[in-house]
Amino acid sequence: MWTERPRAASNCTYAGKEVVEYTRKLFGLSDKREDTLIGGLSMGGFGALHTALTYPETFGGIVALSSALVIHEIAGLKPDDPSEGLLANYEYYREVFGDLDTLEESDANPEVLYTRLKEAGAKIPPIYMAIGTEDFLYEHKSDTPKIS
Repeated sequence: MWTERPRAASNCTYAGKEVVEYTRKLFGLSDKREDTLIGGLSMGGFGALHTALTYPETFGGIVALSSALVIHEIAGLKPDDPSEGLLANYEYYREVFGDLDTLEESDANPEVLYTRLKEAGAKIPPIYMAIGTEDFLYEHKSDTPKIS
């Protein structure tokens, strides 16, 4: 969904580049990084993190609320594995993230994008993350990317 997958729409490019350029032009919005934020809820929170870390030169901040950060939980999932306790099934995760065997080391993982930016000395947008204790995704909070 938010990653660039062969059979999926290029939502990351769409949200991180095309929509930004279009709305800046259409509405006369600032083209400054510090004036451009991205945010989302649930899978949109994941998408906001992934998109901003893919296009850090565009975004001056990230708001990720109740983000579906399940990368480590689904890494290595196989087609016949039970989906009990997961948010979706193998087919969905495979379509969204690609090869689940290499997911943790791939560009679909916001931790990988963050680490790459940090090691390159790039300017990383500030990140605000929040989740309510009654949110069903709260149990996955231990899977929150190791971003510091």
